[in-house]
This record gives sequence, C-alpha cells and structure tokens, in this order.
Amino acid sequence: MSRRLWIAAGAFALIGPALLALAVAFAVARPSWPAAGLVVVLVLATLGADALLVFRRHKRLGAGAVVMHLGLGLFLSTFCSSPLPRPPALAERCPPRRPRRA
Repeated sequence: MSRRLWIAAGAFALIGPALLALAVAFAVARPSWPAAGLVVVLVLATLGADALLVFRRHKRLGAGAVVMHLGLGLFLSTFCSSPLPRPPALAERCPPRRPRRA
C-alpha cells in the first residue's frame, strides 16, 4: 500500500473519534436518516483505520487512537442532549387515564 494511505489512516484513527463525537451530538439533537448514516459511515471508517494501525503495528499512533477512543467513551457516557437536569424518577403511580367521550 502507498505511504499516503497509511498517513491518512493514521490521521483518521486519531481524528475519527472526535468527528464521531460531534456527529453523535448532532444526530441526538436533530435525529434524521442522513445524520444516522453519517454516524454509521464514521464508525466504519474509524474502525477500518484502527484495523490498519493494528495491522501495521504502529505503537505511537495506536496509543493515540486508544486515548481518543477513551475520550470518546467518556464523552458518550456523560453526554446529555438537554442542558436541563434529568427529571426525578416517578415515585407514585401515574393517574388512571380518562375514558374517551363517545
């Protein structure tokens, strides 16, 4: 394979998780099929770039990619699409529904 492909794969392995975090934040805020497709494409491309790094045994780039993936995991585990705090869980049962008027 050409050297440019390896450089591009290394760059995308490092930048891919950050792009994926932005795409997930956008897809959660405004759900749509193109946004979901973008997230899927970014996931597959990032996994492919990581597989190339593992195949070529680039230790420094691999370590950087692992750090970026850990950052992505931290972002996704703490991400909340609303700036408001989450509502408390229901302590009581919901009131019965009203019968429909005929």
